[in-house]
Amino acid sequence: MAPRWGRWGYLVLAVVAAEAFLRVGTPYRQEFRYIDSPSKLTNHDGPILELFPFTENKGLNHQRWLSSISCLEQLKHGQALAEDCVHTKPYQMRQHLNLWVQDLLNRGHPESIEPTLAGLGFRNIMLRPDLFITQDASKFEGMLRAVDDNPTVIREKGVHALLFTIVGSAEADPKEMLKDIRPPERPEVARRDWLSSSHHGRYNGIVALISWALIAFCLIVVVRRR
Repeated sequence: MAPRWGRWGYLVLAVVAAEAFLRVGTPYRQEFRYIDSPSKLTNHDGPILELFPFTENKGLNHQRWLSSISCLEQLKHGQALAEDCVHTKPYQMRQHLNLWVQDLLNRGHPESIEPTLAGLGFRNIMLRPDLFITQDASKFEGMLRAVDDNPTVIREKGVHALLFTIVGSAEADPKEMLKDIRPPERPEVARRDWLSSSHHGRYNGIVALISWALIAFCLIVVVRRR
């Protein structure tokens, strides 16, 4: 473009580089993951409710990534999840149940968790301690031992997790039961600031606006010079 547009071609190149490396986050976001999961997940029958921390910074992106990892692992273990893996907001049900469960755990009232989740059809609660801060992970593990005092420990294929088995019968109409689960207005949940302010999406809005404005300006100038 430089021979044809002159210095405007280099400007467009700079804008494209800023768009790719600052706003989108290349190559940071170019990652891959094997479609695999621990064998112990495959051997546990029944739906799984995974507990994830709520992120303070860029929470929406991180929640989607966590959901994507869960859905990817599901391709291998085949158990049902509290996720809609074909939806643009797959984590909504899991998030709703996480708010409710984590609030009860933090308030020290785990006794209603097992019968309620069993009524919804869940058979396991999965806690990944490495995703939580140490204090929250220890507290949740201790409280969930009221549900299952001998959880299955998973340390396989890059996954460290505790699988607590739920005992109970599913309700005839779990959808109606789900409507009655209402987390408090200000639930006490585990929160996590994953990557602090250095996260690659820090300048998303500013870079996007400047990029679009410069691209539009360059295109207008080039069209008028033809």
